[in-house]
Amino acid sequence: KPSAQGGGPARDGRETAAMPPLRAAAAAAAVFCAAERLQPVAAGPGILERLIEPMAPEEFLASVYENDWAYFPHNESLLPISLTQVSEWISSQGDGESVVEVLPHAVTHRKYRPPPSAGALERVQGAFLQGFSMVINSLHRWSEPGLRLAQELYAAMDLPVDVYMYLTPPHSLSYGLHNDVMDAWMVQLQGSKRWKICGRNPAPWNGGHAAKGEMNSSCPEVTMRGGDVMYLPFYTLHKAITTDELSMHLTVNIERQYYVWATLLIAVLHKAANAALKVERFLGSGELRMEGESALEVFLMRLLRKEPRLLRMPLGSSRTEASRWLARPLCRDDLPDGYLEAVLHEFRGIASAVSDAVASSKKLKRTEVRLGSLGLSGEKVAKLLLEERAVAAVPWALEVARLHAVQHFGSDDLQRFLPVPELFSTLAAARSGVEAAAKADSGASVRGLGQALSSATRLGRRREARAVLLLEDRTADGRAPAKLHVNSQVLEVTDEQLPAAKFCLGLFAASSASGRPFRADQVPGGLEASRPLLQRLLVAGALSILPLEASPEAAAAGN
Repeated sequence: KPSAQGGGPARDGRETAAMPPLRAAAAAAAVFCAAERLQPVAAGPGILERLIEPMAPEEFLASVYENDWAYFPHNESLLPISLTQVSEWISSQGDGESVVEVLPHAVTHRKYRPPPSAGALERVQGAFLQGFSMVINSLHRWSEPGLRLAQELYAAMDLPVDVYMYLTPPHSLSYGLHNDVMDAWMVQLQGSKRWKICGRNPAPWNGGHAAKGEMNSSCPEVTMRGGDVMYLPFYTLHKAITTDELSMHLTVNIERQYYVWATLLIAVLHKAANAALKVERFLGSGELRMEGESALEVFLMRLLRKEPRLLRMPLGSSRTEASRWLARPLCRDDLPDGYLEAVLHEFRGIASAVSDAVASSKKLKRTEVRLGSLGLSGEKVAKLLLEERAVAAVPWALEVARLHAVQHFGSDDLQRFLPVPELFSTLAAARSGVEAAAKADSGASVRGLGQALSSATRLGRRREARAVLLLEDRTADGRAPAKLHVNSQVLEVTDEQLPAAKFCLGLFAASSASGRPFRADQVPGGLEASRPLLQRLLVAGALSILPLEASPEAAAAGN
């Protein structure tokens, strides 16, 4: 099989003005990598390395991710998922759309009409025989390998993911030439499928389907076979068909579209128009999207061809750590040194380019959009982006993105992607000494774990923990505490506990532990005052108790 390949332009080089330096960016990245090594990880390459082999992750992030499609041939399947397992799942769960969705016939466009007396599996098999493709929805709900793939990719890419399986009979297809609103990894499990990739077309207001003239003989073709992987950034036009054999493949979506500049501008504009707007209320409104469902979305989509940076995450065209720096800080005080200045510099450049593009288009200038109850023309939207209140709204928009990266999943999926924390290693460390074990034997409880902490206890932020600290609802009198979102839980943090929370969970700030192990007596405010907070962070899975470091004498004895 050939080596990795792709098509389309190289990474855009739109940043011509000198960017302010990220003064400690490299150091911050190194610290975060050190934090990632805190918890034991499985031996061997991670999920990203396995997907893109033989390409190195650094090369993928620098030259492919967000910008170009790429094909990675492999000689064996990455996941042990079989047609037998699919049949068992349908037999046990039925054929409702939450389980399996039979797509309209790609040639005749008719819907499948099953025999009235057929069972669930027979109905699905009959549709397959008649040439209907189908989608097995929410694969992670029943497939352990599928769930692990989603969890590992969420951890590796820092952004929400979803997993579907497509089952296509021979001489058929799922859709015509179209584009999608999210990045996708195609992972071929069985059989084969021939793909045609025709570049990027950010025009989903046509329902995602392209005009016939968009596909021509110059579109590259790739045949995916068992084990092969392909990455498609969103808005990439593509079409896939089967020939003499069936195809079973996974589509693993990376929901990057919520975190690119085009979508973040929606948050910026809403905040600039309403200074009292709160993060959680805005996320609850459903306005943070880029799918062509509102006049503002369509307005921004029409600008995508004129300003390619709108398709990228902040600093995505210059830094491979862009998604990590966007999604993983604890709060505004935990941003990497120099990050915000660089993002604001990029924002001003994009706002200026948007202003120029709107000024040159009568249609864009006259477009009417709404920001809450406020109606604006496209010309006024462009002017608003140039105002200082829009610049001031950028840090708020970054906070929206951080919380969305945790809350995007539904309640059930959130529990699966961020499962109930494993506390046994923490409990083992809590009673690892003879005296500690004897004390625990006398009636210790998990709810009283904080009382087992001593000044020498080693603690560390859990590698898989997701934490976002919202300060905007906090009041000076302390009646409304700060909200700490930890995985699927929301904890209240008082003003007195804020320095301890930032120290324990911060990843980039110089005043935080930066993900490194620390002793309990290093927590700001002192151990006694911090016990209640530390207790809740341990049980929520944000922190772990780490084994005590062996003394030089013990280490020598062990050798």
